[in-house]
Amino acid sequence: MNGVKTDTSGPSTRTGRSEGSGRKSGGSQPDRKVGAEVWERFVAGEDVGQDVRPEILASWLRCRDEHQVDPWRERAPNATGEESQHGLEDGIVVAELAGLAKSISAEAQEMNGLAAVADREGRVLAAWGSTRTLGGASTRNLARWAAWAEDQAGTNGLGTALEQSGATLVTQAEHWCVGFHDWTCAGVAIRDPVTGHPLGVLDISTYKKTVPQAVCTWLAKLVAPIEAQLQDQASRSRSELLSAFATHERPARSVLAAADNGGRFVAVNEEGRRRFGIAESAFDAASSPGHLDVGSVEFKNLILEAVARAHADHQWIGTAELSPPMADTELVVSFQPVISQERVAGVLIRSPGPKGERLTPAAPPAHASLSRVLGVRAQRLLVLAPEEIRFAEADGNTVWMTTDQGRMRAFGRGLSALEERVHGHGFLRVSRQSLVNLNRVREIAPSFKGGFGLVMDGSPEEIVPVSRRHVAEVRAILGL
Repeated sequence: MNGVKTDTSGPSTRTGRSEGSGRKSGGSQPDRKVGAEVWERFVAGEDVGQDVRPEILASWLRCRDEHQVDPWRERAPNATGEESQHGLEDGIVVAELAGLAKSISAEAQEMNGLAAVADREGRVLAAWGSTRTLGGASTRNLARWAAWAEDQAGTNGLGTALEQSGATLVTQAEHWCVGFHDWTCAGVAIRDPVTGHPLGVLDISTYKKTVPQAVCTWLAKLVAPIEAQLQDQASRSRSELLSAFATHERPARSVLAAADNGGRFVAVNEEGRRRFGIAESAFDAASSPGHLDVGSVEFKNLILEAVARAHADHQWIGTAELSPPMADTELVVSFQPVISQERVAGVLIRSPGPKGERLTPAAPPAHASLSRVLGVRAQRLLVLAPEEIRFAEADGNTVWMTTDQGRMRAFGRGLSALEERVHGHGFLRVSRQSLVNLNRVREIAPSFKGGFGLVMDGSPEEIVPVSRRHVAEVRAILGL
């Protein structure tokens, strides 16, 4: 990823989506300026949902309820700990972003601002701008080795870009911390195309001067070549993973699967599909082109743990016990990394397979203390209690929730993310696309070949089919 050429003519005349960027310019248009009085009302505990963009309100909720960031903070804190290296990918991406930040410093200065680059943890690595602007920024600690992640500095362009997809614009009083209300900042994070994890972030911050929403389109266009190269690299890694799968595929009753670094299946042999309850056509479904959710938070966490161990040691091998829905006994599997050009392309999951370090499933993170889920409807962010959700259905990475307040899109991407969010509140995955609140099931509707659907208490027409893979588990839980 060297020699990236970009257009740095600035955002002044750009509107809409950039051509070929493949990225939305981020969030809804801030057609109304959020005044300090709106911020003060939210800090005081009032409902301001109609006065704030959904992505900003979601960030404020994270800052207040999850991170408990002091809204009266005047400066960003210093980063703690030693500077860490996250691997080759991060180093290359950060170096590319630093080159971009330096190349657009003149445009940033024209906007009375600066350009900065930070790592995946929101730690500023370098900033470029006029001496005067850099000096003013330093009073708020917008300088090297300062911590600007949301959990440290609240809502801001750099930190909030790490939390959500697309370029992010945060204007003045939209910042969570009062010390940053004189600033407007826009950030765009580069993400691993497989895992979705951020690798680095490019930011422009201006003092006492707002910038148009078009700056987000401009930033998206700047980073598009880097994203394209990462996508090409991900495609090559996937090809290597499929090649390794084909090399190890054997007949008879042995399980073989290949999973990518995001914890998703990219290939499963016939015996594996039988044991894991996967239809042969599952990989061809529109909701999962070329890859498939493993359908279990615990199993996915095992794969992600195996990937993390493999990144640290390419020779590592792990072993774990699984309880597949279509197996009568525990299935002992091995995890073996597939290495492509000194990078981890994914892992092979085999049974039987070589023995290695024992792994145990990690429990999903508990969010019961927060007791809220965010939904979006008509550009408004709604805060729901888990018990208000009857069921949720995935359409690709988009999740639709049927709730007591009507049908709405979940704020965030992926059914697994929602499943983790409501863990401990009586929800169960009954198919790869459906998550049901068992406390809201009213009756059982039998179907063909011993299957059944769950009739929810909202309406007799609300019937959620239970997939063959999950029938036994649902019957046991419901005492059928």
